[in-house]
This record gives sequence, C-alpha cells and structure tokens, in this order.
Amino acid sequence: MPRWNAALANYQPLWAACGSIWVIEPQTWSSVRHWRLEAEASQRRRGSAAMDRSDVEAMVRASLASLPPMLYQPKLRCQAMAVAELDGLRRCLQVTPPL
Repeated sequence: MPRWNAALANYQPLWAACGSIWVIEPQTWSSVRHWRLEAEASQRRRGSAAMDRSDVEAMVRASLASLPPMLYQPKLRCQAMAVAELDGLRRCLQVTPPL
C-alpha cells in the first residue's frame, strides 16, 4: 500500500487540474470481474496479448482483496464532487452528490 500511495502521488497535479474527483462505482462489485473479462476478450479479438480467464479471476480477486472497496470507497465518496453508479452494462444509473 505505501508503494502504491507513493506512485499515486505523482498524479496530484492532474487531479488539481481537474478540480474535482468523480467516483465511478459499479452497482455490484462482481461487475468488475465481468468488465475485465470483456476487455481481455476484446484484446484477444484484436490479436493483442490478453490474460486467460483464470488469470483475470486471480487478478480481480487480488485487487479487490488488497484494495477492499468497503474500506476505500467511503473516503473517496466524501471527497468526490459526484458519484456515478454504473450497472453491469456500464450504463449510468444515477449521479449523486457525495455522502
């Protein structure tokens, strides 16, 4: 975590230029796995390197375990100008002010 936080510090000028943070949040966190599988399939169709299903499953599981949404999302939501909730097809269901 400290290493990731240090790497993210490099983006501070970009965030300052944007003026505000928007949080894009899936309706259900299982959508993240589905979206990643779709992205890898798209890569494969284009002839680019792509992870197989088991690698995607492991990556998503590790990502959600190391950065649990329930731990980080509330703080991000409070700092955000808005929170956009997406359904499983990436359609915006609603945009709300932070909690």
